[in-house]
Amino acid sequence: MPYNYCFYIHHHGAGHLMRAVAIANKMPEHQITFIGSDLMRHANAIPDYVDCIHLPMDTPTKQDSYAKSESKSFLHYTPLNVHGLLERNGLMIDFFRRNPQTIIIVDVSSEVTLLARLCGIPSVVIRQHGNRTDPAHALAYESADLIIAPFSQEMDTPVNHPFWNKTLYAGGFSRYTDCKATLDWEAKDIGILIGEGGSPINSSFVHHLRKELPKEVKLHVVGKVEPSTSSLDNQTHVFYHGRVDNPQEALRTCSRVICNAGHNTIMELADLRKKIICIPAERPFNEQTDKAFQLERLGCAVTVLEQHMYTVDWNACLNYADCIDLDRLQKLTSSNAISNIKKGLESLSEKHFVHSTDKVTSYEQYS
Repeated sequence: MPYNYCFYIHHHGAGHLMRAVAIANKMPEHQITFIGSDLMRHANAIPDYVDCIHLPMDTPTKQDSYAKSESKSFLHYTPLNVHGLLERNGLMIDFFRRNPQTIIIVDVSSEVTLLARLCGIPSVVIRQHGNRTDPAHALAYESADLIIAPFSQEMDTPVNHPFWNKTLYAGGFSRYTDCKATLDWEAKDIGILIGEGGSPINSSFVHHLRKELPKEVKLHVVGKVEPSTSSLDNQTHVFYHGRVDNPQEALRTCSRVICNAGHNTIMELADLRKKIICIPAERPFNEQTDKAFQLERLGCAVTVLEQHMYTVDWNACLNYADCIDLDRLQKLTSSNAISNIKKGLESLSEKHFVHSTDKVTSYEQYS
């Protein structure tokens, strides 16, 4: 193919990269590039046919002695005199110069979307939940040729998203979508799944939950958390699995899972047919809180706000979770989601590149 699909992947958490990997796995016939600051952390998951461009971080270092932060309404991150920021923008522009026939899929950054547009590179923005009506998002959404929502339209609120009319609601997906798990009626344990983007779920909470639940209930903790020294005397039937590449086996005996409301986490648990109790973590634009609200509205999860995690009746919450309709939960994802995204991207490439000669001629008549 003469054109390139370039995925800009934000380094916060693991969900952005895993989403790009899932899409790339369905497009092996295309030329695909990943570009981001922390790609090596999940290098084993990136397909061999994907080229990677590693960007420096855009945060000040000790060498940036003149660095300072300035707030602007039309951008989210606007530091001055940061060498890493200048270097990463230069690397992206160099890539665009070498690969002018590129579609960039931005997951996520308003600044990268606008940089690509200023370079004349067609852009696609991955839509996230949350209140994103601020000027920076509005500029990015307006400049994008296509907005892709990796969830169904019923999980969105158009009033909070003025560009919904140019959004492709592809449906949700995860690495487990094409092999959705069957319901294990013997699964009675409780899972605690901690993502990598920052979470209020920690050893103190595990200790609290252990005290609240009957002693015979087994807890399986997946993620970066270790038992605190003060809680070692209260670890009966608590199993710490640590970080795992594939949480499916660690959660095999769990029917209900307590987690944050990160997109990738929710979609994976839906495909694994786990009943979800989510504690939305603090994120910019209230992303996880909005997603948790949508999930609860659809009857797909029980939500506990962070400020209530030590006061809520957890036995009652888990009983509520038992009432979640698994068929409704499973509709959060679709086996056609990535195919829908692939078609959208290929259609955009055809629009911009397949008939590019005719378009140049039509522009010349106005010069």
